[in-house]
Amino acid sequence: MKRLQTEVLVIGGGPVGLSTALLLADQGVDCILVEKHETTASHPKASYFNVRTMEILRQLGVADDVYATALMPQGVLFYTRLTGHCLGGYNFTDFPEYTARVLASTGSPACVSSQIVLEDILKQHADANAGIRVLFGHEKTSIEQDGARVLTSVLDRAAGETYEIESRFAVACEGIRSSTRDACGRKMVGPPPFGHVMNIYVEADLEGLTGERNQALFWICNPDTPGAFIGLGGDRLKWCFNTPYFPEDGESAEDFDEKRCLERIYAALGTDSLPVKILAVGPWVLCGQVVDQYRQGNIFFGGDTAHSNIPTGGFGFNTGMQETHNLAWKLAAFLKGDAPEAILDTYHSERRGIAVFNVEKSRENAINIRDTGATFGGRPDDTDEIDLDTDRGRAQRAAKTRAIAEQKTHFLFLGQEIGFGYWDSPLIVPDGTDHYAVANDVDDPVHVYIPNARPGARAPHCWVALRDVPDKPIPMHDVFGKGFVLLTRGEGDEWSRSIDSGSAAVPLRSLSVGPVGSDSDLLDAEGRWDEVYGLDGQGAVLVRPDGHVCWRAFSGPSHHDGVTLRDALGVAVGGAISSPAR
Repeated sequence: MKRLQTEVLVIGGGPVGLSTALLLADQGVDCILVEKHETTASHPKASYFNVRTMEILRQLGVADDVYATALMPQGVLFYTRLTGHCLGGYNFTDFPEYTARVLASTGSPACVSSQIVLEDILKQHADANAGIRVLFGHEKTSIEQDGARVLTSVLDRAAGETYEIESRFAVACEGIRSSTRDACGRKMVGPPPFGHVMNIYVEADLEGLTGERNQALFWICNPDTPGAFIGLGGDRLKWCFNTPYFPEDGESAEDFDEKRCLERIYAALGTDSLPVKILAVGPWVLCGQVVDQYRQGNIFFGGDTAHSNIPTGGFGFNTGMQETHNLAWKLAAFLKGDAPEAILDTYHSERRGIAVFNVEKSRENAINIRDTGATFGGRPDDTDEIDLDTDRGRAQRAAKTRAIAEQKTHFLFLGQEIGFGYWDSPLIVPDGTDHYAVANDVDDPVHVYIPNARPGARAPHCWVALRDVPDKPIPMHDVFGKGFVLLTRGEGDEWSRSIDSGSAAVPLRSLSVGPVGSDSDLLDAEGRWDEVYGLDGQGAVLVRPDGHVCWRAFSGPSHHDGVTLRDALGVAVGGAISSPAR
C-alpha cells in the first residue's frame, strides 16, 4: 500500500482545518491536509470574523484578501418583517466609547464575510505553500495510533485508491460528526439540543428593500417566520435566512423544498414582489457542547470537532481558529526539540475553558434573543398581534423594543473577543496583578475590554514603527508569530546583555520599544506603549509565538527580584510541568 509521511496530518478542509495547516506551515512544520469533498464550501455558515481571528489571518498574510470582499458592519436591526415595523437595533455609532475602544484595541478590526469566500482564500494560500500538501477529494477511512505515530488510511475518491499516511501527530477538524473523535472514545459534553433551524441561502436585494445599508443582521420578530437574515459581505446580495422549524409539530428538513423556502422568505420580507433566488438549503441543530478532552494521545481536536457552537455571537469558527493557533506553536516547539511533550497537554488546559465559556455565552444569547420576538430556535412569546395597529400590537412592539435594548453583550462583546487569557496555565508566570475587570471595577468584562499585559493575556495592541521605516506604523502584533519575543522598555541595553548570559536555549528575539526619534528597535507611534503594557523604568514583557504574554518584569534585570527571564522561558515551554505527558 502506498504510504505518505508527514509531521502533522490535518483532517478536514474547512476554515479551521485550512487555517491550522497554514499556522503549522508558518511555524515550519511539514503537514498534509485531507478533505473528503472535492471543493471548498458552497453553503456559508460562518460570517462574522472577529478581532482576534482577523489578527491571526493578518499573521498568515490572508487578512487583506478577506477585507477586499468584506463588509465592515455598522450594526444590527430588528423588524416585524422587513417591510413592516422597525423595532430597534444597535448602530455602533450610538456607542462612541465602545467604538473608540475597539479602534484603540486592534489594527485588524472585525468584519462580515462568508465562509465560502474565506475557505477559497485559505485554500489558495495553502495550495501555494510548499510546507503543505493539500489533498481534497481524499476521505479518511480509518485512524489508529501506536504511541509514537498516527496511521491514517485515506481513500482517493476520484482514483478509487486507498493509501496510508504516517504522521507524528494528527489534528482533527472534520466537523461536528467527527468519526476521529468517536474512534478516540471522546465525548461531547453539555446540555442536549434545544431547537432545529433551517438555513436558507438566498440572493436578494434586502438593502434596497429596507433602505438600510451595511447591517450585519436583520432580525425578524413575528409569530410565523421569526429568525434572522445574516449578511455575507461581497456584493451585499447574498444572505442566509435562519429560521426555526419544529419536528414535534411534524415538520422535517425534507419539507423545505424551494416552494416552502420561498414562502418562508416572503413571509419574513412581508412582500413577494422582491426577486429572491434560493441558492442552497441546509438544516442544523441548536446545540452547544464541548469535547471532554482536547487531546487523545497524538491526536488533537479543533473547530467543530471540539465544540458545537450556537451561532448567536459568532464564536464557533472564531473559537476554532484561535484554539489551533494555540496548538500550532506548541507542536512546532516539541518537534524542533525546544519543548518537552508535556507542553502539548496545555492545549486542553488552556483552550477548553474558553470554548466552554463561549458556548455558554452563545446559549445565553440564543435564549435571551427570544425576548425580542426573534429566534433561531424555540418559539417567541407575545407576538401574535405584533404586525397589527391595535393596542395589543403596539404594546407588543413596545415590549420587544425594550427587550432589544437588553441585548448589548450579544452584539457588543469586545471583552469576549480579545479579553480572554490563560491566567492559570502552567506555561504562564503570574506577576501578582489583578484581572483588568477587577483592577478597573469593570461590571461587564464581556462588553468591556481594557488593554493590559497581565501574564496570560493577549499582548495588547499599539501602533509601532520599525526603526528603519519610521513613517509606516504597523500593529504590534506584526512582530509576533515567529518564536518568543522580549519587548523591553527604552533602548533595552541592560536586558540585551542579560539575554546572552542568562536566557535558556529557546529561540528569542529582543526588541526595544521607545519614543519616536529614539534609537529603539520599535518606535511607539502613538505614545501608548508604556500605558498599555503597564511598564516604567527598564521593565520587559515576554510574548509567546501566539501573541500571549507569559512573563512581565517591572524593572531591569539588575533590580528584578521575581522569576528570571531564563526561568520564565523554561516555564513558557513546559519545563515546569511535573505531570507526565499522555
